[in-house]
Amino acid sequence: MERTFFAFRYLITKNSSQYDLFGEEINKEQLVKEVLNNLKEAKKITWDNSDSKYIFTGIDTYENLYFLKFARESNNFINEEVENDIVRRGITEPKFVYLIIDQIHQIVLIESNKSVFANTLTVSKLLKYYLNEKINSKSYIINIFPLATPDKFWNVVNNAELIYDIKLELNAPNMAFFGKKKAQQILKIIHNETNNDELDISFKNSKGELNVDENGLGKFIDYIREVGGQYMMKFKIIANEKFRYFKSSDDKFSTNLDISDNFSSTESKEYVKDKIEKISTLKTRE
Repeated sequence: MERTFFAFRYLITKNSSQYDLFGEEINKEQLVKEVLNNLKEAKKITWDNSDSKYIFTGIDTYENLYFLKFARESNNFINEEVENDIVRRGITEPKFVYLIIDQIHQIVLIESNKSVFANTLTVSKLLKYYLNEKINSKSYIINIFPLATPDKFWNVVNNAELIYDIKLELNAPNMAFFGKKKAQQILKIIHNETNNDELDISFKNSKGELNVDENGLGKFIDYIREVGGQYMMKFKIIANEKFRYFKSSDDKFSTNLDISDNFSSTESKEYVKDKIEKISTLKTRE
C-alpha cells in the first residue's frame, strides 16, 4: 500500500556554551541519537503534551534509519451487542502515523493521514517539542522545517510581474555539507558573533521591483529550502490584481512509499534509504 510522506529537516543548534563532565563539548548529533535509542530500548513511550496523550511505539532501526509509529489517543464510541440489546460504549483508540528519521541526513519523513493529524506540520511541531524536552538540559535547541520541492518557488518567481516583499527566517547553520556556500558562511559568522539559533530578515520594494535571482537573494532562499527555515513572498502575477502570498509551507516536498510490509523487510528498508538519499539535496529531489 502506497502512503504519502512529507519531508522535513531537523537542525540542532547550540544556544549556549556547555561541556560535559570531562570538559569536552557535547556532540549535538549524538544527543538526538541517544533520544531515539532510548525510544527503541523502551519499546513504547507515552508522552503527555498539554491535554493530549501521544505514544511512540513500533520502533525499528536499519543502519542510520529509525522507523516509528507516532500515535494520538482518540476517544471514540462503538456499538456493542450485549444479551438482548445493543449498547454504545466508549473506547480509547491510538490512531497513528509513521515517522522515518534519518540520523545522518537529519531528515524526518512524516506520513500524511488527515484522519489522525490534519497537517504534517502539527506532527513536526510535536516531534520538535518532544526532542527539545529531552535535550533541554544540554543547551542545544532543535528546529524542524519542511524540505522544499525542486522548482515550485522559482516557478512562482518567474511568473510574477511584481515582487514586493520577501521575509526570511533562517535556521543557524549546523550542517557543513548542505546549503549554498555563500549563505552558509554569512550565517556562520553571524551565529559565532551573536549565538543566535534563528535569523529573521525582510527585503522590501514598495514598487514591486524586488530583484530575486539565483545568485543573489536566491542563495538564501535555497538555503532555507535545502537546510532549514521559512520564507514568505508578497507578489502579483499582473499589476492590477490583489496581492498574492507564497509561503514555504506551500512548498512542502512529498513522496509516496510502499509500506505494505510495515517496513519489516531489509528490501523495504533499503528502498526507503535510497529514497531519502535522493531527497537529501534539492538537485536530486524527485
